[in-house]
Amino acid sequence: MYIYINSLQSLDINNNNTAGKFTVQLPKTFSSKSNTTSATRGRWFLGLVEITIPPIDSSSQKWDLLYIMCPHVEGVAVGNSYKPLLRAIPKGEIRRHNYARFDSVLHVPLRVADLASISIEVRNSTGELSPELVRETKQSTSCILELIWKGDINH
Repeated sequence: MYIYINSLQSLDINNNNTAGKFTVQLPKTFSSKSNTTSATRGRWFLGLVEITIPPIDSSSQKWDLLYIMCPHVEGVAVGNSYKPLLRAIPKGEIRRHNYARFDSVLHVPLRVADLASISIEVRNSTGELSPELVRETKQSTSCILELIWKGDINH
């Protein structure tokens, strides 16, 4: 299942959304209990398929990577700690067109079985929220996420 989200969505729910940190409400049909069955063992996994961000000042040399974080996914090793990372994007890949599409989607397990909303944070190489994007409220960040169910083969 593909989910398109945009930082300008759900402003009536979260009016503090910016291009660098935003929360989007999901359709009720997805977040209902009917989408997960107790008889089926397995897990939901989330992956970033593509992202478009507003232009970042090209003179800014504050980052080598953009970290796309989602607090709903399990932590992965980043340096000497675990972070809820969806994807790390090299500076050159995103700066060229403010857009990146990934042929190989990395799926990260969700920490929860039932989602009502998805939050995304765009962080720089130092782990801080990207200041240029956190201040941006007119232009938006958009993502296409892939949500997949992987059944448990060990039952």
